[in-house]
Amino acid sequence: MSPPPSRKTALSVTGSHPDTGSGYVHGYPIEWEEGHLLVRLDPNWNYQRRLFIPGSDNLAVEANIEQQYAWARQVYESYLALKPKFPISWHMIGPRPADSMFYVQRTEPVM
Repeated sequence: MSPPPSRKTALSVTGSHPDTGSGYVHGYPIEWEEGHLLVRLDPNWNYQRRLFIPGSDNLAVEANIEQQYAWARQVYESYLALKPKFPISWHMIGPRPADSMFYVQRTEPVM
C-alpha cells in the first residue's frame, strides 16, 4: 500500500495548467492541456478479494466492473475536493479499447 499523497502532490493538482502528456490512449484522442485521471479497469480481477474472475461468470464480471467504477468515482471526487483550477476528466482504461470508458465525467473549474 502506498503512502498518502504529500501536500506537494495535492498542491500540484491545483496548478493553472497541467499539460500532462501527449498522444492517444488506446487510439483515443485525449485533450492533454486538461487534467486527467486514468483508472485501470480489469474486468477479470477483483482487487478487493485478490481473486481472478473467469470471463464465463458474467454476473461476477459485471459486479466487479461496477465496484471498480464506484472506487474510481470516489477517487475522482477526492480530486475535485481539491478544487483544481483547470478542467479535469476521468477515464476507465481497460485491457482493450472496447473495454475502456473515455471521458466518464468532465468537470470545469469552479471560479
